[in-house]
Amino acid sequence: VGDDEGHVRRRQHRRVARERLRDVRAVGQPARRDALVGSLAIYNHGNQIRIVTGSHDRTARIWDEKGSCLATLAGHSDCVSSVATYEQGGQIRIVTGSQDKRARIWDEKGRCLATLVGHNSYVCSVAIYNQGGQIRIVTGSSDVIGSSDATARIWDEKGSCLVTLTGHSDGVYSVATYEKGGQIRIVTGS
Repeated sequence: VGDDEGHVRRRQHRRVARERLRDVRAVGQPARRDALVGSLAIYNHGNQIRIVTGSHDRTARIWDEKGSCLATLAGHSDCVSSVATYEQGGQIRIVTGSQDKRARIWDEKGRCLATLVGHNSYVCSVAIYNQGGQIRIVTGSSDVIGSSDATARIWDEKGSCLVTLTGHSDGVYSVATYEKGGQIRIVTGS
């Protein structure tokens, strides 16, 4: 869990009884105050849990369950506001969205594989879906003063924008995807 003190914590729940949590324990590494965690995602790495955090220090980090930082994803020039993960061909990929108006695709070692450029305002949210074996990334962008971007965009893994979704009069602060009747649906929140 990211908190306003700049700490990353994972809560472990051993038993839940009558909606009361027992034996709740927090583990993690404290981060610097300027490294406020604004987003996170969790994925399985074999039989281990990995936590990805997006931070105000312009990085995303991959952590193990014990709070050790395994990799730092550096390359954004502003806050990392959203993170998401997916698996393709046995490889984990991390997608970060940033206030630098870009999204990036990373491997687990912290190498940037692609940069998604096209928004003219903050990338507030990212979501992933698989369409017939092809990974698609959805990004939502805010509409700040002086900007005309209140869009969501669909990208391929190479960084090409496939579709721009318009219709919001304010920023697109959240995006999500789901499948219904064999069709991929995209939900955007403004």
